[in-house]
Amino acid sequence: MGRPHTVVHASGLSANAVVEALRRGRSYLVESAGVSLDVTAMAGEATAGPGEELAVPAGDGVDVAATVTGAPGSKLVIRTAAGVVASTAVDSGGSGTLRWPGCGVADRFLRVEVRRPRSRAGVLTSMVAMSNPIWLCDGESR
Repeated sequence: MGRPHTVVHASGLSANAVVEALRRGRSYLVESAGVSLDVTAMAGEATAGPGEELAVPAGDGVDVAATVTGAPGSKLVIRTAAGVVASTAVDSGGSGTLRWPGCGVADRFLRVEVRRPRSRAGVLTSMVAMSNPIWLCDGESR
């Protein structure tokens, strides 16, 4: 109902499970129920999604995979503390996939945005989807 939508990755459908997932940031925003976003960061054998921490061993990089569906004509972007680090156009069918080899802990966090391009009138880009961050932490201190 309404716009935007919050998609929550909860352990169950109870109110407590949904509230706990929201508290932990295990969610993302989309402009409508027709848009889906999947984001995963990997370091060695460890994986994390939005709202989670990823322990990254010293000197190791991070592999990021992001997929969007239901967002034709938009742009899929990976953003870190340094700003936009990777982007790709989403096809006319609405699907797009982006992979990026990150630097690791130096990136501090990453999140994914999906935006429509600027109109001819110069109106700001509209947000189609946005993930919560995945926090990149020093694996040695864990």
